[in-house]
Amino acid sequence: DYFKNIGIEIKTEDKKRAFPISEKAMDVYKALESEMYKYKNQDGSNIVEVMLSTKVLGISTKKIENNKQEVLGVKILNQSKNNKTESKIEELLVADKYILATGGMSHAETGSTGDGFNFLKSLRLKIVEPTPGLTPIKINSKWVHKLTGKTLKDVKVTFHVDGIKRKVLNNKNPFDRTLDINILCTHFGMSGPSIINTSKDIREWLNEGEVIMSLDLFKDKDEKELDEFLLEIFDRNKNRKLRNILNVIYPQSTLESIFQYTAELDKIDLDKDVHSITKDERKLMVKNLKNLKLKVEGLMGYDKAIIADGGLELSEVNFKNMSLNLIENLYVTGDILNISRPSGGYSLQLCWTTGYVAGRA
Repeated sequence: DYFKNIGIEIKTEDKKRAFPISEKAMDVYKALESEMYKYKNQDGSNIVEVMLSTKVLGISTKKIENNKQEVLGVKILNQSKNNKTESKIEELLVADKYILATGGMSHAETGSTGDGFNFLKSLRLKIVEPTPGLTPIKINSKWVHKLTGKTLKDVKVTFHVDGIKRKVLNNKNPFDRTLDINILCTHFGMSGPSIINTSKDIREWLNEGEVIMSLDLFKDKDEKELDEFLLEIFDRNKNRKLRNILNVIYPQSTLESIFQYTAELDKIDLDKDVHSITKDERKLMVKNLKNLKLKVEGLMGYDKAIIADGGLELSEVNFKNMSLNLIENLYVTGDILNISRPSGGYSLQLCWTTGYVAGRA
């Protein structure tokens, strides 16, 4: 209703996710900007003032009773350019109350470069050191890179650490509300909601030992059923080349690359007539399609991370109004808080909710 009232027509997709009909984020940005400038002082000037080309240097405080502090102002460096000359002027912005809304450390291009953490550290508040969170994983397998942009749909994923099973992605995911585990292949490895929601576990496992992920492309069939499935396809297509029926076996244009760049499978001649495929070769196919092993080399960094884990310790915050317990006129919002969450809109909700509570206060 709010967005409709400020001129953004909304469409609602599956799982009640709302998007602008134009599908352009810039339209939302412009509508919010216009709404912000709508409010005027009696002299016609904007109530909301936006200062560009202005670097925040730090927060100035003074001590008051009971170990508490009070913000005196925000130190800024105004770097304005006039008539081709550049001037840099240090100022102190003074207000009754202050909201810190700097974001965390993911996607630095948006301005989230960790400055907020540094400001709070300088005020001697407790910060959990951030790490990239909700990140894709690095896989060096050539077939994965060859399939960049393609999605392996409805697979079962099993993670082993030094040969010991640690986690299986197979059943209903409570966060994305889908029965399917879909994995996106990329030029650096693998992504997708189920993968990035497991990245926190993977980070810990990588400190313990070698992490192997195993893909089961036919999770609804056991090995015997898959073998019978292949036999049936082979029987119907016995005079065709194996290469030409791979899409019949797994209809996502993926098997050719998997066969070419997977040890054991690469020994099977794709130009062989189907009726010439031996029983051992067929068993080899069954074994690998049910247990396609990939070594996890690592995780991507802040540039690919949806969020940064870590941030301000929650014990420092009064959640009734989002102020700091020891600095009552300083409020915090969103990614700056040490709140771990899955992918699926939870980061947006965190920012909106904390921003609303801080704003109302």
